[in-house]
Amino acid sequence: ETAVADAEALPFEDARFDVVECGGTPIGRLAVDRREHAIHLVAGALLPEHRGRGIGSSLLRALLAEAAANGQAVTLRVDRDSPARSLYRRLGFATVSEDAVYAAMAWRQPKIAS
Repeated sequence: ETAVADAEALPFEDARFDVVECGGTPIGRLAVDRREHAIHLVAGALLPEHRGRGIGSSLLRALLAEAAANGQAVTLRVDRDSPARSLYRRLGFATVSEDAVYAAMAWRQPKIAS
């Protein structure tokens, strides 16, 4: 699909790279590339002591809300063995392809039955 093809077109020279802060202290990073058909999560990480507190989920939910408001998908690539993969699945991401190292995942706003 277009969103996945857009996400796989490298590099992400237009991506926005942000430092995630808590109380003014840097605790992680987030890199997001916004394209016409999709928002691509290029990279995201939190320092170990800040994981498991819902911060990553909140950041991702904000991206999902933005995508839903704009009729976009959210795409990402993740190490196949990364623990973050279970978080992405819980938030509604589906695996669209895999290779020996990475899994490409995508989220699309659920269709509402009329």
